[in-house]
Amino acid sequence: MTTDKLDLFLQKVAGIGASTFNLFGTNLPGMGGSAAGGFGTGANSDVTDKLARNAIAFATAYRNPSVGRETLQRLSDIVEGQLMAEHALSNLNDKELEALVDELHDLLDQRA
Repeated sequence: MTTDKLDLFLQKVAGIGASTFNLFGTNLPGMGGSAAGGFGTGANSDVTDKLARNAIAFATAYRNPSVGRETLQRLSDIVEGQLMAEHALSNLNDKELEALVDELHDLLDQRA
């Protein structure tokens, strides 16, 4: 069950693009003006690419039972900060940010 939630969280993070956020399958254009999604080019894509890499690092550590709570908390804090950066860049709205942060916290609590 937790692995399913982790995979769903990763899918949602992967849906964040410099131009698009695809949380509900709408593929609506964002500030970038196109509906390309995924990895892109430009200033916003650097933040998005780092978020994707760090979310994968969190998931990898999460799935490794030998990784301690302190390491997971540190990785979670990094991902949360990058989600906030996406919000600041208008790649996430308030509701999307809150939902993803809540999912991240729930995952961390379930792993404890």
